[in-house]
Amino acid sequence: MTQLSKPDSPNFEKGDRPVFHAAQAALLSIPGHAQYYRDRILNARLEYEKVKGQGEIEKEAGTRTELSNAQTEGFRTMAYLPSVETVRVLGEFLADERGYTKLPPDPTMKEIQEAGREVPNCKGAAKALVCLPFVSKPLDKNWMTLTYEDVAPWREWYEQIKAGNRTFRFEGDPTEYDLNGPASRQALDRIARADKRDTERADGTRKGPHQKGAKDQSFFGNWGVILGVASGVLLVFLVGYGWVRAGKPS
Repeated sequence: MTQLSKPDSPNFEKGDRPVFHAAQAALLSIPGHAQYYRDRILNARLEYEKVKGQGEIEKEAGTRTELSNAQTEGFRTMAYLPSVETVRVLGEFLADERGYTKLPPDPTMKEIQEAGREVPNCKGAAKALVCLPFVSKPLDKNWMTLTYEDVAPWREWYEQIKAGNRTFRFEGDPTEYDLNGPASRQALDRIARADKRDTERADGTRKGPHQKGAKDQSFFGNWGVILGVASGVLLVFLVGYGWVRAGKPS
């Protein structure tokens, strides 16, 4: 599939791309289409971790190459497989930071080369996710320029889906999905209510219970002042009226 999608490939398919779409549909119809690549990547990582730093240079280099190949093929293929299973697999990979090396403020060329020897699964997963045809993305950026720091928005997005607070949708498909498949009406209504509450709170238009109580107390407090003033005026009037009547000749 990746060879059919790369413009610089001799197998690149132009026009309506019937072969590509047929291959895509065939893969998507297979249960475990994304889990297959997940298992291959994880197994390659496991074999590499076994020999990493053990002094077996050739074996370490060989297993690192196997890991790189598994990541390249896996993440590039999953980038063309828009499905719930793919989102679930890539989303879980976002937490896998093995292989990430934080560079110092002014890294040397050797440090840069050492850091570039491995690509953490979280970065590969974010690159695949940004290529999937989501209607709405937390970060819409060219996958080639994606950095480690760009993983965070995708991780937050996936955690919201995992917690049941967000759904996702693919272009050309009106269905809203969660990690179990098409989202239920109850789930969509609950998320919509939560979004409305969050929007109202952000806009300052929603009042909490303590705010309502304060408003009620203010209301009655104002009326207490008004009634007090009115009572005083009435009392003066009555006293004055009585005094006037008392002073009149009978």
